Amino acid sequence: ECSKGHPLYLKLYCDALFNGAMEIEDVQRLPDKWETILENIIQQISEAGTNEDILDLLHLLAISKAPLSISAIAEFLNIRVMKAKTVLDNCRVLLLETASNQRSEYFQFFHESLREWFSKTQKSECRTMAKRVANHCLDWRDCQEEEVRHYAFTHGATHLYELSDREQLWQLLHDEAYRQAQIKELNRYQESY
Repeated sequence: ECSKGHPLYLKLYCDALFNGAMEIEDVQRLPDKWETILENIIQQISEAGTNEDILDLLHLLAISKAPLSISAIAEFLNIRVMKAKTVLDNCRVLLLETASNQRSEYFQFFHESLREWFSKTQKSECRTMAKRVANHCLDWRDCQEEEVRHYAFTHGATHLYELSDREQLWQLLHDEAYRQAQIKELNRYQESY
């Protein structure tokens, strides 16, 4: 009854049971909305909101324009790869893992509703993360990981546009070195204009 047939509610409920966030006996106290289950899961995995790395990862995934590899997550969050793996392991209940190529596994939220929920309920934190990612994309010459540089060339301008940072966007679009490097990296002209 509570789920009203919503598959996200059912998945979050089953995951909460599996991970110990809820007990079968809690069936009498089932939340009316899937968002309540999500909030409980986030409280549990983020240690009641005290684990900043986990919260940063969730905000990063909420604003990212594509699935991200472990090394890209580590670079965007300025943490070591091993720490990024640990953070990802703690958040797996909310993630979808895909193998985009033989070298890396990529992560994103398992459902678009999670991205929308974070963007709506944690707007300030998501905007702060979007600025952080946009600034990292602006520093494309200093990107350590090839995947991050590729992300910067593909999505950097979009982040600046969504942040309404017209001055930085104008500078980026008129940076000839950026455009040449972008075309070389992506082997196409589509994102360069």
